[in-house]
Amino acid sequence: MEMVLTELQWKAMRIIHDSPGISGKKITEALGVETRHQLVYPFLFFAETNGLVTRTFSGAERGRPYNIALTPQGEKLLKEHEEHVLATKFPV
Repeated sequence: MEMVLTELQWKAMRIIHDSPGISGKKITEALGVETRHQLVYPFLFFAETNGLVTRTFSGAERGRPYNIALTPQGEKLLKEHEEHVLATKFPV
């Protein structure tokens, strides 16, 4: 089954790709959304469950101290979506 990302999910994955080890709080700030509990954390749960990201305990932050990074499968999905996004925004 082909996985399709929403624009917000694609942006979140791009942020994780650009900043491996980023926290959920920092992803929320980078996306400019009001609450991470309604948008970012459900996506991270989905992404981790589907093998797209890993969350490792860092102990550095209070609250949800996890470092988030893309898996090879997540990197592949991000690349596939980027190729599609670029092709539709900049057709040859």
